[in-house]
Formats: sequence, structure tokens, C-alpha cells
Amino acid sequence: MARLLARRTVLRAALAASACAGLGCLAACSGGKENVPAEPAPTNPSEGKLGGKLVLYTSCTESLVNAVVPAFMEESGTAVRVVRGTTGELLARLGQEAASGEVVADVMWGGDASWYVPTSGEKNPGEPGSDADGSPFQAYVSADNASMREGCGNVAGVATPVTREVAVIAVGAGPALDGAGGTAAAGDAAADSAGKGAGTDAAAEGTDAAAEDTDATTAADATTTGAASSEPVAPVAPTGYEDLLDRADATAAVAIERPEESAAALAHLAALRADLGKTDPDAPWAYAGELLAMAQVTSTDEVGDGEAALAAVLEGDAVCALTLEQACLASAAEGLGVSVVYPEEGTLVTCGCTAIVRDCAHLSQARAWVDFVTGEACQRALAEQAFSRPVREGVEDPSGLPEVPSPQEVAREELLATWGSVEDGSWQPESESDAAEPSEEAPSGE
Repeated sequence: MARLLARRTVLRAALAASACAGLGCLAACSGGKENVPAEPAPTNPSEGKLGGKLVLYTSCTESLVNAVVPAFMEESGTAVRVVRGTTGELLARLGQEAASGEVVADVMWGGDASWYVPTSGEKNPGEPGSDADGSPFQAYVSADNASMREGCGNVAGVATPVTREVAVIAVGAGPALDGAGGTAAAGDAAADSAGKGAGTDAAAEGTDAAAEDTDATTAADATTTGAASSEPVAPVAPTGYEDLLDRADATAAVAIERPEESAAALAHLAALRADLGKTDPDAPWAYAGELLAMAQVTSTDEVGDGEAALAAVLEGDAVCALTLEQACLASAAEGLGVSVVYPEEGTLVTCGCTAIVRDCAHLSQARAWVDFVTGEACQRALAEQAFSRPVREGVEDPSGLPEVPSPQEVAREELLATWGSVEDGSWQPESESDAAEPSEEAPSGE
């Protein structure tokens, strides 16, 4: 599976001309399970700047990284090396580094707070300054923590929210749903905020080629898949999770990621339980089993959370993907054909967090990073340049986006345990489980 965006140096030409002019170095992206990043060269900062170096592990999209890292380098005078991967992959690497005593990373960015707190049997980090046995992270609370929105404050003194992440269904402009081409009208507002009309490019290419020697009927057909009518068919897209599963043709081409690797996939799993489980606790897991049997599980190697599933849609390998809003909006801004569906069952919002790695080599720079990403200037840049929803009070969401609920906590360990039983076929509905238990009967009178 190709990556969503071509991997490139975090600092582009315009950024290199400004941010790096005073730093004498570049921030580099590296990835892959076998590569250990070389230390970035230390800086010789101008008066009043922190200088030094920082190694950042992140599962965020390149658009998020590019909106933050160059500005942090310019303000702090710190050289930054960026290593990208999924949240699960990076956590595994942190665990290996901690076990070996050779800690490379200074900070991690990406994934909701559930990825940053110890699982059962491990010691909770507790208040700032306490020991964090069992966790690869150490406690630190930004000075701006009191300025965060409701539900967006630091969690357990360790995980600091940076963005609000919205679980959405991405719909491509290529393959058709139920015989109709195009994309979901529900994504129009999101596409407007990115300055692009979503889902028009693929249809336009086919229409231009056909217009040379055919009439309007043929041109209309180019925007559908095998439709016999000369009238253009209105765009059709799923309205939510249940509608998606009801369409056999669409569900067979839905891209999903593994929730034990991807925070985006875990967010959708939490959404299914919260939304479909309102009246029936078995419904989310029955749905997950059907989806798993029919969907395309994408490879998440060397990409951030949600990017592999979205790439499958952008490349025409899938009709829809369970991914995150910000990645879709960034793709629309680059002129790629994708639109957004906010599930009618309910929209789940989490916080994308950052935290300082325990026993990191560059603690001062790591603390400066946490303070920077929660600051007002960075929060505005994330909204204006990367189409991300800020966590700070007083900083508005990108224009044109719908209102979403406050962030929710994710029970990662519990969700993954049940998902594992669905995946290996051992899950049973509660009603069947109860029926399987032997009942105590009154002794026979015979």
C-alpha cells in the first residue's frame, strides 16, 4: 500500500528559507521499523533562544508536522529530527528503547490519551513529578493547561492534548456507491474549509477526454460507473456506519486499519461502541465482525494514523475509509478527490496528545515543545494551515466545519480485548453467553 502523501523533508523550500536560515540545520523525516534516527546536529542559537536538539516520534500527518515543527525550530533555535509511524509502532519502539537503556526519542506526538497511560498492572504516573514506573513517559504539565477547552486538559499529568480529532468516513471520487458516482454532499463544508471542491477531479478528467468526440450523454456517463441513463446520477455516499454496512458493494471496498496499531482505527471502534451500543451492547461487536469479514485491512507500515486507510481511497483501491477528519481535509486542500461523512449515529471526538519520553536526553527542549504546541500561536497555525481543530479556548475551528461534541475518553485496553475476541472468532453476544452458562435447577422429585 503506497503512502497517502509522498514522504518529504519536513521543511519545504519556503520553510527552509526562513526557519532554517538561523539554525544551520534541517529537520528530517525518517521511518521504518529498522531505522534508528541519527541525532540532529546541535544548534548555535542566537541570543535568547534555547538551542540544542530534539527527537520527535509522531503518528501525525505530514500536514500537521509541517505546520508545527518549522515554527518550533525557528522560535526555540532547536534542531528537530522527526520519526513517523503509527502510534502502536512508535510505542513499541519506545518500549524497546526503555528496555535497552538507550532512549532515542524525547517526545511523542499523536494518539489519544489512552495510548499514554499505563495499562492494567502498571503504575499510574499520577501527579507531575512522580515516578512513572510502567510507562515510557514522564510527567509534565504545560503552563497553558488552564487555557484549554473543556475535556482538553492534561491527562494524569502526562498526556497533553494538542488537537481534537474527529472520526469520519472518507469517501472517494472514483469508484461508485450503489451505482452512483461522485462523493458525499456531507463533505462539502469540510472541503470548503480546505479551499477545494471535494470529489470533482476524477470525474472532470474522464469528462474532458470524452468531450472531444461524444455528446453530453457520454460525458455524463463518465461521472458514473456503467449507468445507462443519459442524466447524471446524483452523488451517493453512506450516511453512517449502519448504512455503510448495508451496502454490500461499498462494504467490500471499505478500508480500515488495525486498532492495536492505529489511534484512528481505535477511535472508530470507540465510536461504534458508543453509538451502536446505545440500546444493544452486542450491536457494535456484531457490526465489527461483519465489517472485519468484508473490509480491506490496510497495511500501516511507515505512515501515520489514518493515512493508510485514506490512501486506499485516494488510489482507487477502496470506496470508503474509516479515518480522521484532519487527514481528509488536508487531502482535499491538495486537490485530491475525497469528501467527509460524519456518521449519523454520532460523531466521536478524541484529543491527539503529546508527551515527554521518560529518561529523554533533551528534557529542556522537550518541555519547550509541550509549551509551544499548546500556545496560542501554534494552535492558530494548526487550525489555519493544517485544517485541525484546536484544543485551546479562544482559537476557532477552521471555517465551514460542523459543530462536534466534546472529546471523549477511550477505553483502549477494554476495546482491544473485545476486538481481539471478534477477530479470532471467540466473541459471543451476551445473550448467547448467558444461555451457555449452566443454570441451577431444582432437584427432581422423582
